[in-house]
Parts: sequence; C-alpha cells; structure tokens
Amino acid sequence: MIKVNLLPFEDRPKARQMPLPNKWSVLIYGLVVALLATAGGMAFLQGNEYNRKIAEKQELDAEQKILVERTKAIERLELRTMLLQERLNVVGLLENIRYDNVMWLNSINRVLPEDLWLTSLTRNEAAGRTTLEGLADGYGPVAKLMKSMELNAAFSEVQMIKSERSSNEDNSLIYFNVVANWGTVRKVAQTATKGGSK
Repeated sequence: MIKVNLLPFEDRPKARQMPLPNKWSVLIYGLVVALLATAGGMAFLQGNEYNRKIAEKQELDAEQKILVERTKAIERLELRTMLLQERLNVVGLLENIRYDNVMWLNSINRVLPEDLWLTSLTRNEAAGRTTLEGLADGYGPVAKLMKSMELNAAFSEVQMIKSERSSNEDNSLIYFNVVANWGTVRKVAQTATKGGSK
C-alpha cells in the first residue's frame, strides 16, 4: 500500500534540522575543554609531586631514625669510655700509692737499728712528713736511728720531737718521737728513669 500525502507542500511536516553552533560558541567550548584539560594536567602533576614529597618525607624520617639510634649508640659508647677512663685513673692512682707505700716502708726498714721497736708509724702524703714513735733500749738506738735517717737519701730534715724515759715498770726503755721528710728516693728514681729512657 502506498501512502500519498495530499497536503499542500507548505503544510507538510518538515524534518528537524540541528542548528550549527556559531564561531563564538565553538571558541567558548574550546576554552572550556582547554581549561578542563589544563586543570586535569595540573591535578595529575600535583598528585605526582605530592606522592614524591611523601616518599621523600618517609626517606627523611627513616634516615632521622637511623641517626637518632646512632647518636644514642655513640652517647652510650662515650659514657662507657668515660667510666673506663675513670676506672683506669683509679687503678693508676692505687698503683702509685702502692708503689710509694712499698718504697716508704722499705726506706724505714733500712734505717731501723736493733734494740728499737716502733709503736706508731704515720705518713702525711701532702706534706711528705713521716712520724716514727716507739720504744728503744736506751738512747743509743734512737741516736743510731736519726743518724741512719740523715745518711739515707730518702729522708731529710730529721728532727727529734720527744725523747724520754718510759713510764712503764722497766725504766730502761726510752720513748721517742722522730719526724722527717720523705720522698727523695722517688724523685731520684724518676730522674734516673727519665735519664735512662733518653
């Protein structure tokens, strides 16, 4: 069956035609697209920059953590070194004191005569003074003691502080108190050591 449109040509329905955009509309659309593309590119770049900054911050945090641990380890090592040095200083001081005491007692032992007994033996390290107190079988041993100390290079300025008969039952014993400087032996030994090392 064939359809025939009997309406006049001007009354017939016309097909829709889409109007073409003018040049201003195209320009506006182009600008909008360009802006959107630029915004998208900037957002992408900023996202990459943000991720890069985050990665750098994580690396810096890790390095800082390592540095803090190493700093603490160094501080612990310095503390141990300081404590060890203090112990070595104490050991050195004790060694010097032991050496001095041995030399001091040896010096006294060399000058003690027979028939003489010490009841007290003191040493003032700061002043270098040695005090000997004791009992002797008469004044002879006391005189020998002082003479021996004067001839010994370890003693100087030997002085008799007190010498009297003991108040014990045996009146033949003499109580004495003698003081002298001590320390020459150590100085002579140190000088000889320095001279020999050259």
